[in-house]
Amino acid sequence: MTDRPDTLKVDWQESVTVAQLAEAAGIEAIIPVARWKGMGGKVNFNHRNFETFTWAAGLAAKTEEISIFATFHVPTVHPIRAAKEVATIDHIAGGRFGLNIVAGWNEREIAMFGIPQEELIFVTTWRTTGFLCARNSGL
Repeated sequence: MTDRPDTLKVDWQESVTVAQLAEAAGIEAIIPVARWKGMGGKVNFNHRNFETFTWAAGLAAKTEEISIFATFHVPTVHPIRAAKEVATIDHIAGGRFGLNIVAGWNEREIAMFGIPQEELIFVTTWRTTGFLCARNSGL
């Protein structure tokens, strides 16, 4: 969390380089933070980031051994779509894909998707169940 000009740029080539260096160092997996909105203020931490499913698919194609995860805010994606995306990325990754399933805690972000904070637990439970059923059905 800095405003220094020499900090991480969060661009595609930087992501590829970091993933390949991590793989060469023997690190087992890369798990991204998923943000939909920066934290505000002068630094606006996490305002620059990639959508994690697409990011994971791209890195899977650029690496050979390291496991690549996406972070999935359950309330933001329909479970059937998520299951299909997971299956596709896992094919690209040759079985190296993993999914970090989270409910989402940042009220400003979740509100961007039209979900009131008081409904978060219900929506998360319903969609997680739907995702697991769709994934287990072979989608």
